[in-house]
Amino acid sequence: MSAQVMNDPGTVHELGSVRHGRGEQPPAVRVEGLRKCYPGETRYCLRDVDCEVRTGERVVLLGSNGSGKSTLLRCLVRLIDCNGGSIQLFGEDVLTCPSAGLRDLRASTGFVFQKHNLVARLSVLTNVLHGAQSRCGGPQSWFQAWAPNWLRDEAMECLTRVGMQDFADRRADRLSGGQSQRVAIARSLMQRPRLMLADEPAASLDPASGEEVMSLLTTLMREEGTTVLFSSHDVDHARRYADRMIGLRDGGVVCQGPVTGVSEDDLSALYGQVA
Repeated sequence: MSAQVMNDPGTVHELGSVRHGRGEQPPAVRVEGLRKCYPGETRYCLRDVDCEVRTGERVVLLGSNGSGKSTLLRCLVRLIDCNGGSIQLFGEDVLTCPSAGLRDLRASTGFVFQKHNLVARLSVLTNVLHGAQSRCGGPQSWFQAWAPNWLRDEAMECLTRVGMQDFADRRADRLSGGQSQRVAIARSLMQRPRLMLADEPAASLDPASGEEVMSLLTTLMREEGTTVLFSSHDVDHARRYADRMIGLRDGGVVCQGPVTGVSEDDLSALYGQVA
């Protein structure tokens, strides 16, 4: 068994940690002792989480619903605040950096949500242009009619890469679920991200559309050399689209390792039974 398993999710385990000496590139993501408890609750949904994602990797957060996957992804860019621990993105401390530094980190991090989060009444092209707001100040990325030609051309190129160029003028609320997620990926491409976070991007789609979206997302990120961290409860997706897995159960890391080494024991530790 290549992946190492911890049967107690309250015990933090990190497999294959890279020691970074002088002059070596820091990991894209490094999390140490992360804890999160939502207001009004007594149970921690993240408990002393340690994990690392190296630059250029495709890593899956694998676990059942309620295991803490979405919470962890949101904590990484402070969409929600944690209660303790440390988070670094490309060597920068997310929790202590000034507001300008946090904006820069968020600008270099794409986020694909399960619910897509498109602006329903705006066109597909305008939604994609919104992805450039972090690097193009002012109203030029608010609406397609206001955007300069070079920015419109870039947005159309992003739509072409996800196969949605013929839908540029269609309202976002007239798309299917799979089409909406493709547009969301194109919007993230407009950020030119160094790191892509994706929160169960195929979970709300039918199986065929889900496969198309996962294949598209991971292929595009490989072409760009972008680090990918996505969450999933689907073991088959983990094996097909990730290099390495971080297994979460009840808010704690129970196993980590290459997806090729995921065993029945690993799955039992994650799900309480063989998945």
